[in-house]
Amino acid sequence: EYCRRSWSSWNQLAARLRADAQQPFDMIGVSLSTLDSTLRLLQARPTVFPVVRTPSLRDRRVLRVRSVPTTLVIDADGVIAFARPWVFDSTALVDSAFAVAVRASKGRAPEATPPGAGAAQERSPVASLRP
Repeated sequence: EYCRRSWSSWNQLAARLRADAQQPFDMIGVSLSTLDSTLRLLQARPTVFPVVRTPSLRDRRVLRVRSVPTTLVIDADGVIAFARPWVFDSTALVDSAFAVAVRASKGRAPEATPPGAGAAQERSPVASLRP
């Protein structure tokens, strides 16, 4: 239920991150649910960002996820710059996460982090899902 309530704001954040003129960003969703549950959610919701699935406890520890959903902004060095546990469902939260992402990327050339090459992804073995 909490993920469903957050979905619209996640889509808004993904669109803003992708459209940023100075530094385009990638946003991924990480599902800790079963494959069937994750696929049902993706089929029921329009999604403008890729979602990966990892049920591993190790991955939860690496990402410091203690509750679901959790929204994280992870910089190119793998540092968590923004963390929001529970529901992510307001314009103010989208604005805050976007501002942190832009601030975390200051001083980096656009090609410094190729799309999909973030440190969190490299450390976390996940399987990509498509709705």
